[in-house]
Amino acid sequence: MKIRLWLAVAIGLLTAFGAAAAPAKTLLGGVMNKGKCESCAMSLKNMAPLFGMYADAHRGVYPPLDNLAGLKELMAFGSIPLRCPGRVHEEPQPAANQLKETDSDYIYIGGMSCFLQKPAEIPFVFDKPSNNHVNVLFGDGHVETINAKDSFKNCAEVIAALNKLKKYDQGTLRFLTDKANAIDLALGYVKAEEVKNQEKTK
Repeated sequence: MKIRLWLAVAIGLLTAFGAAAAPAKTLLGGVMNKGKCESCAMSLKNMAPLFGMYADAHRGVYPPLDNLAGLKELMAFGSIPLRCPGRVHEEPQPAANQLKETDSDYIYIGGMSCFLQKPAEIPFVFDKPSNNHVNVLFGDGHVETINAKDSFKNCAEVIAALNKLKKYDQGTLRFLTDKANAIDLALGYVKAEEVKNQEKTK
């Protein structure tokens, strides 16, 4: 009888400790994730001055090529961390002449200029889709974190989420959507058939 009573007390204590530890673990995880997100946002923000320097040297035009090819053009004006500090990488970032698209954690939308009407609403660079949040560097140099209920699967979903917040005019939305679709195809986020189906439903 005493043994059974002792076991019941022990099990009760372990259950109580487990219940108390769970919220603490969740809270700690949330703090850590927030810290990682903020470090990625800061990494993006550090790119902003290089866009200004590039535009000054190219009559107000930013690198025309998308993704890594465009970001590499900025490297003539300073170093760029192409790896989000909040993501795990097995190896350090390679030298500039050895970089591959898979070495970059960021999407860059090329082909814009500093003559945008509303630069504070236009995304230039954002995290490659993989989580339920992305950090976005806008044309005026500020960074926002965009959240979604589920993980972003491709760039078109990021642009759709931004459109809900920014309410783009038809021309701007078309440009950004076309760019996102082209990048999704190039990086393998979607197949050509999926893009065609999306166009049909519009």
